Amino acid sequence: MKKILIAVADRILAEILRYSLRNMGAEIDVVDNEDRFVNSVLHNDYVIVLTQFSAPFLNGYDLVKRIKSRSQRKPIIYLISHVGNETLLLSLFDSGVDQYITLPLSLTRLKRKLSADLKRCSA
Repeated sequence: MKKILIAVADRILAEILRYSLRNMGAEIDVVDNEDRFVNSVLHNDYVIVLTQFSAPFLNGYDLVKRIKSRSQRKPIIYLISHVGNETLLLSLFDSGVDQYITLPLSLTRLKRKLSADLKRCSA
């Protein structure tokens, strides 16, 4: 079964995402701190990682760099943020972010994007 990692410090957002994505046909793990994040990425084969740009334990930019440098398989990275600065967005994409989702979050749009990526991963 495909795996999705949700790495967010906001527990309410994490539960909303877990609940909303439960029928996507993928196993969903949630972490809320740096140690769990690093351990999860190193010991699991995630096809998608959802994270926030700014989190108390580690910002999304650093998470992306860690995933890309440590993970054998390179998962699709989704970044959730309020940030709309064009220069910053371009630097995030240059660092390895694959998808950018703005807050407030549209769960319908997120699910469609995830569904398309999950299908591509199985092709």
